[in-house]
Amino acid sequence: FSIPVNEMEFVSSKIEEVLRHPKIDGHFNKIEELKRETLLSLLLVGSVAALVVSSWMSILCTAAGLLLPAIKSIKALTMGNNLSHWVKYWMIYASISLADSLHFIPYYHLLKALLLVYLSVSSVAVDKIFSGYVGPAVSELERLLTPYLPQSILDEVEKKEE
Repeated sequence: FSIPVNEMEFVSSKIEEVLRHPKIDGHFNKIEELKRETLLSLLLVGSVAALVVSSWMSILCTAAGLLLPAIKSIKALTMGNNLSHWVKYWMIYASISLADSLHFIPYYHLLKALLLVYLSVSSVAVDKIFSGYVGPAVSELERLLTPYLPQSILDEVEKKEE
């Protein structure tokens, strides 16, 4: 994979143009005037703040994705309500949890928490995501794995479906 030199020069010139824009250039001039100790202090404080926020976002994400839906699921179960919405939610939650290795994406936990809160209050969103993505993926996975599953497991699944 290589980028032609003329395209690199074009990109470089555009970056230079943006960096020299009066509004942006003024900010860089202010930063350049700071002492090294001040810059280092700001960097350290920013790093510590990022670590604290990151750990709290993970806790918020877990609370948002588990607590309210768990309470609602238990209520639906004990009251004899239709559980299909919550079964779909938990399948989506499991799918999202499989993607937890993506935590290197900026604001991953915040985005995940917002999505889970939205899913816990919106049955329309759950139905859309389940029917558009998770349901077909699970069906395809089932189709691929069924030939390799022991007959005893397949018989047990068929008993429960009846």
